[in-house]
Amino acid sequence: MGHLMVFLLLLGCAEEEKSGPQFDVDPVNRPMEVDRIVIVPNSEITSDSFLQCLPTISGADLATLQISYQWNNLTQETVLGEEYSLQLTTAKVRAGDVVECRIFAVDAMDDQAEGAEEIVVAKSNWYMGDMERSWSGERTGDLLGAQIASLGDFNGDSYTDFVFSAPKYSSTHIESGAVYLFTGIGEGLESAHIKIEGEKIKEQLSNASFSGDIDGDGLNDLLFSSVNNDDAGIDAGKVYLYFAETIFSGGQLDPLAADKILLGAQPGELFGSTLLGLGDMNDDGHSEFVVGAPNNDENGYESGRVALYSGRHLKEGSNEPRFVFHGSGAQDHLGYSFGSMKDVDGDGRPEMWITAVGGMSTQAKIYLFYGVQLNQLDLFLTDASMVLVSESPGDFAGHVLESADVNMDGFAELLIGAPYHSDYQYQAGAAYLLSGRQIAQGELSLSEAAVKFNGEYADDRAGSSVGLLQDRTGDGASEVLIASPGASEAQMRSGKVYLMDSEIFVHEGDFARPPVEEESPESTDSGGAESDTAESGSESENTEDNTQEERTQEDSGAQQDDSIPQDERSSQDSSQLEINLGEASIRFLGQQAYDQLGTDMAVLGDIDNDGIEDFLLAAPSSNTNGSDAGTVYLILGGSL
Repeated sequence: MGHLMVFLLLLGCAEEEKSGPQFDVDPVNRPMEVDRIVIVPNSEITSDSFLQCLPTISGADLATLQISYQWNNLTQETVLGEEYSLQLTTAKVRAGDVVECRIFAVDAMDDQAEGAEEIVVAKSNWYMGDMERSWSGERTGDLLGAQIASLGDFNGDSYTDFVFSAPKYSSTHIESGAVYLFTGIGEGLESAHIKIEGEKIKEQLSNASFSGDIDGDGLNDLLFSSVNNDDAGIDAGKVYLYFAETIFSGGQLDPLAADKILLGAQPGELFGSTLLGLGDMNDDGHSEFVVGAPNNDENGYESGRVALYSGRHLKEGSNEPRFVFHGSGAQDHLGYSFGSMKDVDGDGRPEMWITAVGGMSTQAKIYLFYGVQLNQLDLFLTDASMVLVSESPGDFAGHVLESADVNMDGFAELLIGAPYHSDYQYQAGAAYLLSGRQIAQGELSLSEAAVKFNGEYADDRAGSSVGLLQDRTGDGASEVLIASPGASEAQMRSGKVYLMDSEIFVHEGDFARPPVEEESPESTDSGGAESDTAESGSESENTEDNTQEERTQEDSGAQQDDSIPQDERSSQDSSQLEINLGEASIRFLGQQAYDQLGTDMAVLGDIDNDGIEDFLLAAPSSNTNGSDAGTVYLILGGSL
């Protein structure tokens, strides 16, 4: 009865109430009609919105009116509910689905009316507690998922293998750390193919990466590191290299059983903070890899160091790096992250990016080296073919790097995270997409990157991790994943990850928004002269403005930076497309306060054979299995 009264308030019958029975007389002498239906809210509907269906009905006998409701998902052809209100769930609706509320009304005079209203679900919210597969740390404080990585196919089964780290795992030694390597999707951490525990107390075995094929057997080999290992001095760091054949049998491995062990160069440099296999950059049949020590002090306090190792030299018995790069000054933090990119210069070899994220008062720089440069006898940081410079000091641009051909034009793009970027709001963060056509010689500011994604709110730290998914929607372009582990939408700092559909930022192969179809203005008889006068004045003003704008462009063109050749600059789009992450149609939300979902992520490829790539999201501060035990979630792309 309470529900009925809600709608009687909206019936819109303005006539005076009549005394006596009402069931046999139509109070307004006309057929019953559903004048309109309002769905509240009627905009920005998410897959977890609470909806109410509010009709306005005329010509009804109020005393005997009965209303029934049916909610339908027209896109998926399913019935969602039969009450006047409806709680949407992501399990039943997706972004882009059309939800309908259909009204059936009847009174004692057998007057009947029917009507319907539709809304479009704008965004999908996925809560991590609803994910079908996840892994949680073994015990309190493990921080499982502080680093996760896709390792390629090291065992030759054509499926991507992956690894989780738990840097504060404690078993034999306190906070010795542990790494779990998976060759398939199993239940719990006990399904890991390999588990490796750190050697000593508080050395925090954690970071992992594929090294590429070091020994020439056609399979990817593996790298692990303990950045707080003290063998070469306090917190000098240590890196372990395992050939694929060493770990085929699986089980729990002794870190000292590694095929190669590499040590830091000085105390406190945190050697092994970052690791990356580069592939065969110099065409010698063996992969190269790089190791970062961002706190090395060779050229000033925490200037940073990068060691590039030749697979061939390691196989031949040498543990010395082929090249060593040092940061150019204090707090450069060179080696904080790396990126590998498919061939850019046409020689068939991959290219390499090295990041110096800088400090709170210094700008970040990202250095590009072509594969052919590894054939030189000597190679220094100043030999970089291109340098990207952050927009502002302290934004940590280059914190993470990912590369793929996003718009399918044959040129690989570079996705760059800057989690402390503060132009929009304080440390809201940002991510930049550098077009492959912008990669040239010289220096380029990230303010010129083709696309910039801005974090939504202060302290979100958008760009802490990023990923690129191969075309999921069939529009011929890749989708972008950007994480904001500091976001507080679900709960305080529970974290949030955005999936940006390519239709937002790619149009006909270019990085641009799709054109908005403008409605033709309605013609009016009155005011025509005034309109013509206004238009004439506007045209005059626009002519003056355009002339001034052309002069300004000419002046600025005279002062243009010539560090990149003009013929190569001509292919660049000087206007940057800025997008707020709030435009994402799919969002993933952390389960509990301070989970910090999206601290890291890894794209796995298509592990369930449905033609759509799948990925992992990490929440290392999750309390699912104890305080800060950490949780890693599997997201199947086909389910979205």
